[in-house]
Amino acid sequence: MAGKADRIQGEATSLIYPVSNRHYSWLKGYKDGGSEDVPQLSAEMTGIPRLRAHALSIVAKEVWTTLMTHIRHKVVAFVMALKAWANATRRSSDSEVSDAHEKYVKALEAYHKTLAERSTTLLAAPMREASPEMARKAYDFLSKEVRGWHWCTIKAFVRRGGKYESKSVGRHSWNAKMMQPAVNFMSTAWDELVLEEETAIEATLVDISKALYDTLEDVKEPMELMQIPEEQFQRFLDAQKHGIHDAFAKYKEEFGKEFQNVKYTAEKDDAAGYFAKAMQEIYEKAEKMKGTGYKDAVMTKVEQYINLGSKESPFTKMASASANNVYHQATVATKALTKDCNKIFRQIFDQFGCMLDNTPDHDGSVAEVKGKLATYLTDAEQEMKSMVERLGEIELNPYPEGIKKEEEISPAKGVKQEKSVKAEPSRPKRSSRVKDEEE
Repeated sequence: MAGKADRIQGEATSLIYPVSNRHYSWLKGYKDGGSEDVPQLSAEMTGIPRLRAHALSIVAKEVWTTLMTHIRHKVVAFVMALKAWANATRRSSDSEVSDAHEKYVKALEAYHKTLAERSTTLLAAPMREASPEMARKAYDFLSKEVRGWHWCTIKAFVRRGGKYESKSVGRHSWNAKMMQPAVNFMSTAWDELVLEEETAIEATLVDISKALYDTLEDVKEPMELMQIPEEQFQRFLDAQKHGIHDAFAKYKEEFGKEFQNVKYTAEKDDAAGYFAKAMQEIYEKAEKMKGTGYKDAVMTKVEQYINLGSKESPFTKMASASANNVYHQATVATKALTKDCNKIFRQIFDQFGCMLDNTPDHDGSVAEVKGKLATYLTDAEQEMKSMVERLGEIELNPYPEGIKKEEEISPAKGVKQEKSVKAEPSRPKRSSRVKDEEE
């Protein structure tokens, strides 16, 4: 085991775990053919515990994040909702709370509008101005290089969407050659759009969080008049804030992936690429052409197509498709975000209505249940608060005093240890009596 570990070089040593299953099985009580006198390793020296710890660490972060989100958002919100019901006042109205939902909807609409405008401004609009220069470079390639090819070679390229390999000219892609200047031109715009989108989504999150706390201000006066405890509603909103942040984190991750897919599609050279789709129309028309003067007719038609006005230029179509798909992917990804936010705001409305209760209680049984529940939740809330604080401490320091990391644990005492596990020539087995005499 140690000999094999020595062969591992570089950073790979931290990802490879040599283990001894034979020794580990012996430690668990397995006896191999009645032979119990072989040299043994401690559990740590077998390598199995380190391998198990590494395997668990792969998913530990995600499991821990899920646990903390569940406790800070759902558990806290549930307990505070129960407390709100237990302390409910007999009246019903949620008109003040509805303003928060309207602010949240307007915040998302503003984000979509900003993203649509900036995508067009940074990607599509500059390309409309630069398309004549892009067309000039593409024309130089077609007229100076492609026109010198044999007509059969040109026909083969046209039939395959501008991409072909022949013995006479080698492997070429017309689309890749013509669109590369446009790809380079748009590279800075992509980076700027990423930064502006991140700024816009952060501003949206701030606006929605502010709308949550404005809710408390909106209902503060009626809550005081009806003697509703303000602190419990504040803590309920704090719990919902964790849910909002978690929903936005999921959106950022999903949209980030789709944004990169759009950028990749704009820059890649295949049939799904935006530039290839813009050029497909002229290739299909050229494929139907035949007769005398075929080469000159086809090349003239392709050259005229790339020199179309700025709005119809294939370069402008590529940039416009990029901008439109960025906005489209944002709207698609926002559906899940909207669903999560709607659920959270609905919970806020429900619990505010619960605090202004209008449930009939003719025999006093509802009031009795509320009284007992309110008494119980006083202690439960404190325990829950201590639990959240303790989990926060664990998150900051997973190894408190008295707990050692796995690699710091020393081998168990009284267990025979091998100095090395290098292969040795087999020797005849001697009896235990001979061994005792030698000792």
